[in-house]
Amino acid sequence: MQTVLDPAQSKTTDTRANHTARGASAPVKKETSSPGLSPVAKPSAAGVNSKEHLIKRQAVVLQLVADFIDQQSLPASLTALVGALHHRFRCDRVSISLYRKNRLRVEAISQQAQVDQKSGEVRLLCEAMLEACDQDALLQFPSPKPQIRILEAHRALASGRENAELCSVPLCHEGELIGALLLERTSKQPWSRLTIELLQQISQVAAPLIALRREGERGVGQLLSDGVYQMLSGLLRQRH
Repeated sequence: MQTVLDPAQSKTTDTRANHTARGASAPVKKETSSPGLSPVAKPSAAGVNSKEHLIKRQAVVLQLVADFIDQQSLPASLTALVGALHHRFRCDRVSISLYRKNRLRVEAISQQAQVDQKSGEVRLLCEAMLEACDQDALLQFPSPKPQIRILEAHRALASGRENAELCSVPLCHEGELIGALLLERTSKQPWSRLTIELLQQISQVAAPLIALRREGERGVGQLLSDGVYQMLSGLLRQRH
């Protein structure tokens, strides 16, 4: 005999089945957060690397300052500075000139005890640094961008040298020209952006130190009393 279900009974059975199916499904939990609390953001890798680079860069600057003020005279300080830059940036040669009596004069060259002012090589060094000072700009040769600067003196200095990379940096303090730095190296790669930024920071710190020493060949104690370290702290804080 065939069993026939009553429509009302069938509806009741379907309702119970649906209720049972819904009850068997796992409840969806909603995420809640405690009032007043926000999730702690983890520092990005880029942010960590940037902070570490900043710390290393400041350490380089402070070490160069220490090498400079540790000397008893301006000539000795300049020699220490070019020697430290030569080592730090793995250069072939680093030179520094000072602006005296309306002219630049090469004062120190790394790995050289004396500077022969009459030599043709020193003249080329001086002209390259003067080129940067005249344009009031850091100059790179070869230029990493389409040439917008005059680089004839740099080209003359690099003539005959394969893969020569030059970088000249004016030294200015309170709007006055103090001198210039010139770094030379042999490399197939141009100076990196981070290296250029570091050289600019070094020039900002070196210029006032040189100006103070030139005023009267002051000792380390007088430099400290004049607030050199306060000045350095301000310059370094600008990089944060």
